[in-house]
Amino acid sequence: MTLPGFPSQETISAWALVNGALRWAIRAWTDGKPAAGKTLHRELVDRYLYLVKGLPEARGVLGTAAAAATTFTVTKNGSTVATLAFAAGSKVGGWTMAADTFCVPGDVLAVVAPATQDASAADLTAVFSGTQT
Repeated sequence: MTLPGFPSQETISAWALVNGALRWAIRAWTDGKPAAGKTLHRELVDRYLYLVKGLPEARGVLGTAAAAATTFTVTKNGSTVATLAFAAGSKVGGWTMAADTFCVPGDVLAVVAPATQDASAADLTAVFSGTQT
């Protein structure tokens, strides 16, 4: 069923076919300031997934800018594989991932808040994606 003004169910699924590759989007968000070290989202990988070095299509924004440099982490099975860093006073973050990352069914990806809570950083919305292999 499609409602007026809304996309069909098929176009809002987490899976999307992009340039012949099946893409999987992983999203995380928080209302207000996240607690120090809080896991904001956990994703159980259910198929082979490839994350490209640097996460070039990833985005991350804050509703309220960080007072100091603030870094969220992405972990795979508890080990850091990527970061989302916000400069002091910035609402737009920059993603880094040093190497391509390959996930297998059963791996767990998580987005984790900084170990120290920033005085003002709030309302995170973040998304990164991988390709099904």
